[in-house]
Amino acid sequence: MKEIFTGLTFCFTVLTAGAQVSTLSGSGIAGYLDGTATSAQFNYPNGIGMDKAGNFYVADWNNHMIRKISPTGVVSTFAGTGVRGYMDGPAATAQFNDPWGIAVDGSDNVYVADAKNNVIRKITPAGIVSTLAGSGIASFADGTGTAASFNYPAGIGVDDAGNVYVGDGNNNRVRKITPAGVTTTVAGDGSMGSTDGPAASASFYGPNTMVITSTGDIYITDVGNCRIRKISGGYVTTFAGSTMGTADGKGTAAQFNKPHGILLDADGTFFVADTENNRIRKIAADGTVTTLTGSAAGFSDGPFNTALFSIPKCIASDKKGNLYITDEHNNRVRKLTGVATGVKEATGTREVSLYPNPAKDMIDIHCPAAEATAQIQVYNMLGQLVLEKTVATPNYQLNERISLSQLTPGNYSLQVISGNTKSAGTVSKY
Repeated sequence: MKEIFTGLTFCFTVLTAGAQVSTLSGSGIAGYLDGTATSAQFNYPNGIGMDKAGNFYVADWNNHMIRKISPTGVVSTFAGTGVRGYMDGPAATAQFNDPWGIAVDGSDNVYVADAKNNVIRKITPAGIVSTLAGSGIASFADGTGTAASFNYPAGIGVDDAGNVYVGDGNNNRVRKITPAGVTTTVAGDGSMGSTDGPAASASFYGPNTMVITSTGDIYITDVGNCRIRKISGGYVTTFAGSTMGTADGKGTAAQFNKPHGILLDADGTFFVADTENNRIRKIAADGTVTTLTGSAAGFSDGPFNTALFSIPKCIASDKKGNLYITDEHNNRVRKLTGVATGVKEATGTREVSLYPNPAKDMIDIHCPAAEATAQIQVYNMLGQLVLEKTVATPNYQLNERISLSQLTPGNYSLQVISGNTKSAGTVSKY
């Protein structure tokens, strides 16, 4: 059979029909149990972050632990004894008190906003827990290390330079901690309000999770004000949101209900866990808000238009562009595929070699790659993901044989994602 080369001009998004919500980990039972995927138990999971190897770290709030989830959904305990307390040291003996926010830096250090201990903790990849900043007393003070004070720090973020940013909830301020542990106030005068303007005189109401752009702008969920605020050039503005509600729209025409988690993808699109609306919202770069998935409180996996959440809290993403949501009252971590976050659209022509095509059991795939790995994804004609595989691409070339034996006869869409590039072809299975 002659080898078939498919030359493709590609500038597309994943089919809406392929957008699915599934459960990565968690049985739904509020408890504590390590284990595989849906046998594991959480008790009000909150913050979530991902390391370079694709492992997720979750602040298991009511278990007072930091849990680790492998890329395949296997849950283990990363730090904490499960006993409410405050103790630094090795991960197995360290203690936390309502850990809330999670952020992971470029060296795979995990930062935790230890809310009721009023401190920011650091966990090295080797599992050593220390206090980066905070006296442990619920108050307000800038300073170095334990000379600084917080009052229920919740949301947390980290920039490319290793600075940690904190939504200091009950102080109604946004704080910054340098790698040396020096804490300063970025914005907020401490009063409860929604005043925009110069950072020092602006007001917040329970500032929480944030993202920091490459230019140093900060976007933060202002929970009590039901808004997304922006800090740029020493000024605070309202990026999206107004009064409590569910309305889509642009800027202040949109409404949220106590949003918590926020994520920014490589294309400048924001995703927000609209917590008490039980929805995941999407915000374009111009501030236009739409609803991605979710409606009433409940639990249901499946297509975006029928999936249900119950108090979704925080958001992370992987290199494939999937979203991961801590679904607090469902005691699960949910996965959203088909969003294509983090994968930039590309234009141009890329050749994909598929042989043989049509194929019965095996097919060889050959194409250039942008990074040292690539993801092969196969969708059926309903847009459902039916096969997925991550492969190494030595010398930035993908040469991989995959099995189609588990697929029923028919036509399938195959795509290869590597870095910020995407290419695709059609496979016929007989």
